[in-house]
Amino acid sequence: MKIAVLKENKKENRIGLIPHDIKTLLSTNEIYVEKSVKNIDKYISAGAKMFNKYDILTSCDVIIKLSPLTNKQAKYIKKPEQLIITNSYLANNPMYLKLLLKKRLTSIGLELIHEKGAYYFLMTNEQIKGKFGVILAGYYLSALSCKFAKGKAIANIHGIKNKTNYLIINYSYAAYEAIKVILSLGGNVTILENNKEYVDLLKNDKIIHELIKNNDADFAIKESQFDILMDETKKTDVLINTTTVPGENTHLKITSEMIRSIPDGGVYIDLGADQGFSSEVFKKPNTIKKPYTIYHNKICIAFENIPSFFANTMSEAISEVIAKIIHTIEKDGTMLSNIKNNHLISQALQTFNGDLTNDTIARALNLKFKKL
Repeated sequence: MKIAVLKENKKENRIGLIPHDIKTLLSTNEIYVEKSVKNIDKYISAGAKMFNKYDILTSCDVIIKLSPLTNKQAKYIKKPEQLIITNSYLANNPMYLKLLLKKRLTSIGLELIHEKGAYYFLMTNEQIKGKFGVILAGYYLSALSCKFAKGKAIANIHGIKNKTNYLIINYSYAAYEAIKVILSLGGNVTILENNKEYVDLLKNDKIIHELIKNNDADFAIKESQFDILMDETKKTDVLINTTTVPGENTHLKITSEMIRSIPDGGVYIDLGADQGFSSEVFKKPNTIKKPYTIYHNKICIAFENIPSFFANTMSEAISEVIAKIIHTIEKDGTMLSNIKNNHLISQALQTFNGDLTNDTIARALNLKFKKL
């Protein structure tokens, strides 16, 4: 197969294939890497060919680009039955979905790859988000960050009665990672969750019990109800919200009233901004130049694509997954039939040869979808 690896857009620092995995694919594939990709020399040394004109896309079987294609790139996509491997949340980007359908592209969404309820690629992303969210909270609690900060420690300090309290809304992979980090530091955590399966998972988690015991930390699980949430926000230092449904838009659930009830200098972090904001406080995502939003003396933070901040680590994780996909679809038979007949990959399809095939995206955008 002929494979093209494109340079990512400005907000995406990761790359779909790294030189190590390119070497493993070259025996049965031709791989072309865009000239402007960072460290292009390493790709050439690994055996890839370099290109600087997009007309090569006309003849490619597989296109790898995590961020959306530009109009200039899309212009050269003319070959029937081409595959694009992406990490774009199409439920949040109807214009890009329209482009993929118009070009009759088959698209695989990496965040949708799962087996027995475990979303492998998503889990890797969410681990980074959960850990980073707590570190970010610790920085913005400190007076080093801005004049509104509390000047409070990231977690409990031995001998100090004034403890640091975290409130997490709903269980998710990111929430679980955040809980472990907070407890390991000796912080107090309350999570609001109504799903009995998730509540039982947390109650019976041996790692959580060990962290509570070893670090003199407090951990509580409470029902996710408005009255309880309002009561908990009044005594929290950090409120963290995460995304629970892969590929689906985040529904607004953190009201301005809830955020106002957080004590002054408190921190609110939305870790699910990739799939839409969870609060009306945010009009657009925060950036490196404007890393927080002040709302009634609360420090509110919503970054998109947090895993991209850790491009070296996350590119390795992405590349491993994409290399496995390519090894699977290059077997005997046509590429599209191999995709369609592989249960693990077919579940991650967003579009197939010009049809929308993902019911979650279809529901979010009120569109029809075609079952494979």
